[in-house]
Amino acid sequence: MEKHSTYMLAKIELSDSESIIELANFFKTSYHDFGEQVFEVCISLLERMIDFSKKKEMKEILDLIIDEAIGVLEGEDLLFISHAYVLANNYNLAYEENVDFYEKVIYRTDFHKKNDFYSACLFVNLSLSYNYLKNYDEAIKVLERNNQVRIQLGVNYELAGKVDKAISIYKGIIKNSDDKDDFIHAHFNLFELYKNQGDFSKAKKILEEIEPEFLLTDNNNYKVTRSFLLHDYYKKLGNRVKTFRYLKMAALEYEAEKDIDIANKIEALKAGILGNKFSLPDILETYSKYKQFADSELINLLERREVTV
Repeated sequence: MEKHSTYMLAKIELSDSESIIELANFFKTSYHDFGEQVFEVCISLLERMIDFSKKKEMKEILDLIIDEAIGVLEGEDLLFISHAYVLANNYNLAYEENVDFYEKVIYRTDFHKKNDFYSACLFVNLSLSYNYLKNYDEAIKVLERNNQVRIQLGVNYELAGKVDKAISIYKGIIKNSDDKDDFIHAHFNLFELYKNQGDFSKAKKILEEIEPEFLLTDNNNYKVTRSFLLHDYYKKLGNRVKTFRYLKMAALEYEAEKDIDIANKIEALKAGILGNKFSLPDILETYSKYKQFADSELINLLERREVTV
């Protein structure tokens, strides 16, 4: 069985968009033959199917093994299988199934008695499943069952229109939390909330409170988020110069996180795919590397190559 599994894992790693379906069909008829390696093979197969966007076919595999997986898998593997199951359901617009599924996972695995990272993830995912159904009040009830998910609880209060409660949650985290991630993200969320309310002075003050954190941190994600929030802030204020400045800063701060795929795309763009009609090379580099940080208006402007700043 071990040799059988090793061969299957190698085939999966070398698969393409067509052959992965053949391997999926083979797995469906012979998954019992993989013995103790069945979930290792299954996870590898699902990862590859996600790469090729084969969500419809994923559901057929998951339906075969999901009940057993819930009883056997733990931690990261259980989270991945759960994520794959939900992706497949979302593809089929079966959002209500996700609610039932996560409730089953949480209680069958005793996560309702735990207070760790994996438990928090499952409770957040259950709340997100309710959010898909726009049932924000039920999502709030879920999040209130786990005290590690206060940030998401604040987000859901916002979604439910309970802004005062969201503000209270964020301020409570800022005052009492020992978790640096929660501390930073509570500031980010409170900044966004005030900005969306049009209270720009309060928003700016909230971000200024954590400026020292950005001078000391090595976490590029914090820096990028801050720069992008300020990019959007100054866009709403109509300050075009600072809008572009903070977009560029987000790009430069994110550079340490770029991967080979992004680097290849940058080189292709520099080679002439977009032409050379930009007056500032760094605008081109910003766009090509960090398109996801630009709003649609800016993307359209850059793609028309009309930047003359």
